[in-house]
Amino acid sequence: MQMGDDEISDFNDFILSWIDYLNEGDVRSKWIADKMLDNAITLISDPQTMLDNARKYGDVHPELYVKYIETQNGIQDPQHLISVCQEAMDAIPVNCIVRAKVSLWYSKFQSDLHDDIKKKYGFIEAYRSETSEVNLLRILFFSQGSSEKEISMLKDIASTVKAQYPDKRSSYLYDDSNINALSDYDYYSILFWMGDISEMIQKGMKVKVGIGWSETFMKKGLAFLLLLLFEEDKYPKGILEILSGVERDFNLDNIIFGESEEKTKDLDKDIITVELLESLRTRVALNREDKEKLFKKIDKWIQLRVDAIMNANRRNYYHECAMYIAAFGEVQESNGVACAKQQILQRYKNLYSRRRSFIDELKWFGLRK
Repeated sequence: MQMGDDEISDFNDFILSWIDYLNEGDVRSKWIADKMLDNAITLISDPQTMLDNARKYGDVHPELYVKYIETQNGIQDPQHLISVCQEAMDAIPVNCIVRAKVSLWYSKFQSDLHDDIKKKYGFIEAYRSETSEVNLLRILFFSQGSSEKEISMLKDIASTVKAQYPDKRSSYLYDDSNINALSDYDYYSILFWMGDISEMIQKGMKVKVGIGWSETFMKKGLAFLLLLLFEEDKYPKGILEILSGVERDFNLDNIIFGESEEKTKDLDKDIITVELLESLRTRVALNREDKEKLFKKIDKWIQLRVDAIMNANRRNYYHECAMYIAAFGEVQESNGVACAKQQILQRYKNLYSRRRSFIDELKWFGLRK
């Protein structure tokens, strides 16, 4: 480290030599080397030098391409940046998550140029390199509809990624956090948006007990089904809270990234989610018999959950239980079952008549008595 006020001569040459050293693999900790490299890159003032380093070390540190694109956005000509994005997408391995970031920048530049076909190509490549619910929803929402062939392709991508890393259970980091690996939770979410409801239930909603749901897909799966089955335009209290819970799983800024500001300035999560659900309903097209079967499953799951929470005296979950109960009644009413919400709220009040806090939660969601 330099001490004193004198400037280092040939500072840029020193930084380039330091970058070379960090990339030789002699530094004991890769994490420390990556942090040092990131800091060193920020000290390069010449854009061409930055791009040259991205090309030189892109196979080991593909994030160098992202750094160049981010710093040159709004400075360099969009066509040049598109060319760099395509170069990076070709050079970086498909299963590298950093490639997804480059692909989204590619889509953003294409969207600004009003090229929807190439924009969609970038979205799909981002999903291919980071197979996640958010990257899927971006395709489904901003691509003006997806054909059955495209839906099948997107599902195949998810199935392939899941098969490569079948033991990834949670959304936490895999052994290598830069490798595209799909958790069970995200995989089941993708199945839902693909319209594979039966497979989502079969694979993701197999629990036999009502405790420990926070470590499973059960809460989100139940929420998905309630939203799918709701048939009215105005969302009542229970369904609205279910909707908010689902939306907490994805960040609006993440979904709209890659699309032009002109098309996203008035968007919010509710608009995106509701339109996605409407599109899904047209593709799934459940008949009355299908719905009745799902109603029975939902009723059983809610009863399982509420009984377990009450037996374990988990008062902090009373509100959640009341939400599921109210939402299920609202779903039934939207499908023509008169007074279903009050009936199910009253039913659970009678079952747990000595649980005042729980009854207060039922009242909050609309219990009249």
